[in-house]
Amino acid sequence: MMVEESESEIKISGIVRLYILVTLESSPMHGYRLMKELEKKLGKKPSAAHVYPFLIELEKNGYLIVREEGKRRKKVYELTKRGHELVQHVTSRVLSILDAALDKKLKVCVNCGCKIYEGGYSVKVKDETLMFCCEHCARNYLESHAMFVVK
Repeated sequence: MMVEESESEIKISGIVRLYILVTLESSPMHGYRLMKELEKKLGKKPSAAHVYPFLIELEKNGYLIVREEGKRRKKVYELTKRGHELVQHVTSRVLSILDAALDKKLKVCVNCGCKIYEGGYSVKVKDETLMFCCEHCARNYLESHAMFVVK
């Protein structure tokens, strides 16, 4: 069952919640390790008041199971199948937002159509500047269109 936006009882707001989901996607872990992983990713120690209530909410809605392990009976948090689907749904939404934001900043190679994030190779032809991903694309395009570079 795919998680649809209307089906999801969980509101993913905030970077901490997103990191919790992404971190648990990689492997099940106990709370202390989760907090340490979040601290590494965020660059600062997250508040337990942000982490544990969200874990409880995930469990309550069937996205997470909690089991106890070891002599000290540490709680290990593991995403269910539904939880993994939620992570896929949320990351897809986040990626589409990032794609829309980055797309405005990307240039497109006139020759091959690939997107250029940074760098690139520009050539001035007549009174127009053409953008290419590399010298090879520039040379290929200019030769195939019998164009000459203005210096």
